Amino acid sequence: MKNILGFVLLVVILSSCSSDSDNSTTIDESTIFLKKTITNHPDGTLVTANYHYNDTYITGITYSDGRNTAYEYENDLLVAIKEYDTNGELSKIEQYSYYDSINKTAAMLTTTYPEQASIYTTFSYYTGWLVEVNKYNVIGNGEFYFLSKIRTKLNGNGIYEASEYDENYDFLRQNTYIYDLKNNPLKNTASFDTQIIHKFWGSDHNILSYNKSGIGAGDSYTVKYTYNEANFPITGKKTLRNGDIINTEYFYE
Repeated sequence: MKNILGFVLLVVILSSCSSDSDNSTTIDESTIFLKKTITNHPDGTLVTANYHYNDTYITGITYSDGRNTAYEYENDLLVAIKEYDTNGELSKIEQYSYYDSINKTAAMLTTTYPEQASIYTTFSYYTGWLVEVNKYNVIGNGEFYFLSKIRTKLNGNGIYEASEYDENYDFLRQNTYIYDLKNNPLKNTASFDTQIIHKFWGSDHNILSYNKSGIGAGDSYTVKYTYNEANFPITGKKTLRNGDIINTEYFYE
């Protein structure tokens, strides 16, 4: 009789465990959007950035130090990013155009700094590496002056190498990237794929290390993250080449 009761009890326990397992929920990563970051800079300054959306489209970022960024769209395509300084003055405009509006294939980026020369960037696509970028200065009378050519290579994880050359095709510098296999905080925003190319964010994942060789090599850094259950970063510790540390917290909705 004791053996029978023991067996029945074991069956009940196993059934309960199975039921609990069946009731576990799966997180839908596509519904997660970055809401806020708090960044602690080496001098102790804390800056909070709040992200604003219309559906999946990011419409703006407001910063605790008074800066803000506005995003503009036409027919669901990102066409402009406008940055304002702490005094509310327009400090930078990025304007986007496309070869292919359906696949959001970038064609041109014009970066304008008020009262300064604009930077005109064109994009050409090839098999085997992502894009060849030509950058020009455009002065007030409309004259173009060549700045540099960048060839950017792509692997399955994102942009891993960007080599920059002058107008004679002499090497200037090379940027290399290593990524984790987790989710970038802005992965689900509708404009993210365009900005990957233009800003060289490079991936749906997060940069673990960035190294620049050649001119301007001091920009190198490494980053260590902690993640939530949906594999989005919740903290990031960036260590700069000079040893300074920048800590960032990420918050989602």
